[in-house]
Amino acid sequence: MRHALVALLVIVGLWRSAQRQAVWRNEDTFAIHNASDSPNSWRAQGTFADMLARLGEHDAAVERYRIAIGLAPLEQVWQVRNRLAEWYLVSGEPGLAVEQLRQSLAVAPNQKQTWEYLIQGYLALGDFRAARVLADSALALGGSADLFGRLRAVADSAAERASPARTEPSKSPGAVRPPGS
Repeated sequence: MRHALVALLVIVGLWRSAQRQAVWRNEDTFAIHNASDSPNSWRAQGTFADMLARLGEHDAAVERYRIAIGLAPLEQVWQVRNRLAEWYLVSGEPGLAVEQLRQSLAVAPNQKQTWEYLIQGYLALGDFRAARVLADSALALGGSADLFGRLRAVADSAAERASPARTEPSKSPGAVRPPGS
């Protein structure tokens, strides 16, 4: 009887391993299965959104990012917003990216990645003044001189090449605090 029980456990274990192997065969299959198995996990939904974005499924990716944002704890929500913003930047939607990044800063103002993406978003919008102001603020408060100095140089160079109307003061980047503030 004892041998039969051990044999049954081994068979069940092998069967379960075979099932898992099918799920883990590649990253996409794992992301799909994980999102299905864990509908209330912000990480699983975010990973699924990343996969959809990588595959070019714009609307589905945005929907999953929004689900992940809704599930994420407040102290982690900036991570998902930044990933959604990155997708918006890649998709040519810098206005939507800036919107997400400003919300990220509201809950996690010291994230270098958020500042970097936000400046890139303003550059993509052609708002070189806002990009310059944010880069200067980040530098003044101890942000990476290499990173934010380069972003400031890009803003200056772009502003010089732009028409005068594009370099006029625009909407302020708002009350945001750069890293280290």
